[in-house]
Amino acid sequence: MSGALNFDYFGGGGFHDDESGEGNAVETAKANGFTFAYTRSQLEGVHPGTRTIAMNHTLDSSLALYYELDRPEDHLSLAEFTKQGIRILDNDKGFFMMVEGGKIDWACHANDARAAIDDTIAFDDAVCGAGGSPPATPFIPDLFLPHNRVNFSVRYFFI
Repeated sequence: MSGALNFDYFGGGGFHDDESGEGNAVETAKANGFTFAYTRSQLEGVHPGTRTIAMNHTLDSSLALYYELDRPEDHLSLAEFTKQGIRILDNDKGFFMMVEGGKIDWACHANDARAAIDDTIAFDDAVCGAGGSPPATPFIPDLFLPHNRVNFSVRYFFI
């Protein structure tokens, strides 16, 4: 993470170690005025308009969010990250927010139907139910699913 940081909110997984030698992503973000929130109460306490990076206090081995199926109770859900992002970003000029349900794709590649279904429901909750009430600025949700697909096979064996 180097140069200008042209975003105001990030919520989700962590940052991999910088292999380019350009510096530490967390320290770079802090130097650029970002506030970090690692818990539900910390994120709820962030004032609107504050440049924020929100992550759960622990992540899976790939520094990603846990599958919804495995998400610990004290971890923020994708819907909570989205709802808080809307609250923090909402302003008179509007904003752009991208919400990614990336674990759906991971589950599909692993042929894990249960994880894919649970994370699809979590993504639906994030996009359709996150705000509770819509932000003051009108918005248009734009869903783009580039390559997620169902690639499960169910086999029945008759003996």
